[in-house]
Amino acid sequence: MSDFDYIQKNTPPEFPEKFKTALLPENIKKNRYSDVLANDDTRVKLNNNGYINANYIFQGRMIASQAPTIETIPDFLQMIIEQQVPIVIMLTKCKEKTRIKATPYWGYKSEGGKKVFGNYTVNRIDTLYDDVEEDKFMEDIQIRYLQIIYEDGVYSFIQIHYMGWPDFGVPLNPKDALDIVYIQYIIGTTSKFSNRNLVCVHCSAGVGRTGVYCLLSRIVEMVTYEILEKSETYSKQRCLFFCFNI
Repeated sequence: MSDFDYIQKNTPPEFPEKFKTALLPENIKKNRYSDVLANDDTRVKLNNNGYINANYIFQGRMIASQAPTIETIPDFLQMIIEQQVPIVIMLTKCKEKTRIKATPYWGYKSEGGKKVFGNYTVNRIDTLYDDVEEDKFMEDIQIRYLQIIYEDGVYSFIQIHYMGWPDFGVPLNPKDALDIVYIQYIIGTTSKFSNRNLVCVHCSAGVGRTGVYCLLSRIVEMVTYEILEKSETYSKQRCLFFCFNI
């Protein structure tokens, strides 16, 4: 039996009662796809008890979310602020071939770098490699420093946008996925963001590419800490200079 078959066999079935909130008449339109809903057990709850298609995973270490629609961008920005999310990983182009996969929740340079969504204004403070449209930058990755201006103040976060991973496909360059994990941890350990460690990840539906990335990120984290833990234990008994230099 393959690993995939094993997981399929041992994953309990999902029942409609687990998605009561997502299926409420006022919330159905907030789901980008009718067959991808937020499970009530782990869904992220907005402070006004509002619904958003997003769930905590890995005991609340990460948030897996759908790409916000034009109607739900204010909810998405509210979640970023309330959950104190320092980094958002976006794993889809806004448009793939002829299909809309995501709605930009930031402003392009041609728009003055600023865009209003309901009670929120998103100000694009900086871009890692100057300003280029999403289909030109290294073909694949862009990092944006975004600022949300709202009634109670200002909130800043980093968006890492990877465009080299097509829906129902694999990354054009597998190394890019690991590079993004590395960038995520580098940014997450800077003094500005070190006290905020909840990362939000989304593709279009927030299932396929999002799930793979979250798992990859978690594996890298576990391996890194295990190496450090084992090295610390061993170094008490024998010098490990070489290990710390590779």
